[in-house]
Amino acid sequence: IRLAVCQSITCSAQGSQGLLYDIEDLVGSKCAVEPTQCLNHCGKGPNIEVAKKGQQCVVNGTDSFDKMLALLKKEVGLDASEIALKVASLKFDARRIVGAEAEDLEDRLALVEDAFKLLGGQEKAVKTKPKLTSSLLVMRSQDQEKEKALADAELAVELLPSSLRARLCKAKLLGELGRFAEAASEATQAMEFSKSGMEKKEIKQLLRGFEDEERQRNAKASPKKKATPKKKSIKLSDQGWSTTPEVAGLEKMPENPNIHTLLKRIGGLEKLTQIVYGVYDLMRADRVLGPKFEFFARNPATFKRLKIRTVDYLNGEWGGDAYFGPDLFVAHASIHIDKDMYDGMMRMWEVMLDEIGVVDPEKREALDSIEAMRPPICDPEGKFQEEMERKLLAAQREREEKVRKWKLQRKEKEEREKMEKEEQEKEKAGKAKRKTKAKKVDGQDQCQHPASFSNKEEVEAQPVESIPLTHLDTSEAQEDAHGKTDVQKRDAVDSTATTNMETETLPMLSFESKTDMVAIQSDDADVPTAQNCTTACQARTDCSVM
Repeated sequence: IRLAVCQSITCSAQGSQGLLYDIEDLVGSKCAVEPTQCLNHCGKGPNIEVAKKGQQCVVNGTDSFDKMLALLKKEVGLDASEIALKVASLKFDARRIVGAEAEDLEDRLALVEDAFKLLGGQEKAVKTKPKLTSSLLVMRSQDQEKEKALADAELAVELLPSSLRARLCKAKLLGELGRFAEAASEATQAMEFSKSGMEKKEIKQLLRGFEDEERQRNAKASPKKKATPKKKSIKLSDQGWSTTPEVAGLEKMPENPNIHTLLKRIGGLEKLTQIVYGVYDLMRADRVLGPKFEFFARNPATFKRLKIRTVDYLNGEWGGDAYFGPDLFVAHASIHIDKDMYDGMMRMWEVMLDEIGVVDPEKREALDSIEAMRPPICDPEGKFQEEMERKLLAAQREREEKVRKWKLQRKEKEEREKMEKEEQEKEKAGKAKRKTKAKKVDGQDQCQHPASFSNKEEVEAQPVESIPLTHLDTSEAQEDAHGKTDVQKRDAVDSTATTNMETETLPMLSFESKTDMVAIQSDDADVPTAQNCTTACQARTDCSVM
């Protein structure tokens, strides 16, 4: 069984280094426990990779003593005594106090002393529980004065010579006291007990630091040699990065405007991303600042998006690609970041800049840039809120004016369409009225025309005088659908009748009165009478049958 505890920046900010030590103290030699690099489960840590019987799985969120204990019981079969579990719980709490204030130091030391009391005091614990005592001495040495701390570290190494942490603690304290040769020797011995590549890398860096410090001290102590005179060289251009000698009449090369940007000087976008991610991880792990993230970055996806947007903004602010997004006040107005939270963030920026190795003047320039963002983000005087409300009010008025104009235009359009529709309906009604009137005139003409009788031969047999002239209404000169007047129609009928008279001899009938004509015509059913006359004919007052 192998337990690998992730030591990435994100997990480290969530207490993964302390978790590594807690697991080592509890399991002992029951399984292999070692640090590892990022397990690609960022935001869900601290993360632990469990390798068992050729299978691997990652356990997320081991952020409490109970979760750690449940994991060890399930995967390793841990069966520790009650006193050992109580001591482990106190050590777990002490390692989660990461502050450097005097109050934090006192809290950590108090928890270590409580652990010693559970073991019956330091003297008894040294005899009965040397391994636990060694671990507690290493923890206490980190919060004491250098001489007392070194004494605890030496006792821890004496009780457990194979303890990598005890030897590294002693080596660091010797280096801080200026005893670099002894520190290098102790670090070299610690290399024998390292289990992973990460631990070996840390020890090598520590050794190089001790050697550099020893070399510098020896150089200061040795007598100074006389400086040899330097040969005169051609004066190089002071502008830009050109190495072209200054020659009369030779133009200097133009300076690259981005070569001196803050982004370039701190190491580029990769370094900026590392710094920003580290700052947010430290803030999230802080016991004061961490809970505030629950209001605006509760889940890992939101927390990661917050980091990415910060990198995008600072990339544009410090000389990289331009930033396109909401301004600082709009982006933070709903978060309500106060002065204390911003002060805490500034402290985290100092820590990360030091860890990455950014020094002055770049460090001071970066901190000044972050501090300049305080007014729009915190808005202590409410100026930005007032300005935003003014802009919102102006936008609302502009929107209302646009809506008013749109409604007016729509009303005018509806009225115009209504008028056009009414005109079309009037025109359509006029056409229908004229058509109906034309049909009515045609019906009247058919009633008046001799061809309207059913028996055309009998009509033709009648003399012209037998057709009453009163059927032709000469009082109105109206036009029919073909543009002819009633008078013109009458002339056409007279002409037709005259032609028939010329071709055929018709019997001449004369009537003394309308009654005689009706009496004679009533003998033939095909001839119109008052009973079978058409309705249109009966309506006229000049009908000869009536």
